[in-house]
Amino acid sequence: MILFMFALSLLFIGLKLTGHINWSWLAVTAPIWLSICFSIFVGLFLAAIV
Repeated sequence: MILFMFALSLLFIGLKLTGHINWSWLAVTAPIWLSICFSIFVGLFLAAIV
């Protein structure tokens, strides 16, 4: 999943820099933030179990 999010964020950044999409930078970097939040959530969940 992390590899997919990394590839998706690279695609979005490339499209933003070349002008093909007119999204905000927050929307462009959303896959990065989502993967970070997911990793933190999983880490906290596993820490709560142990």
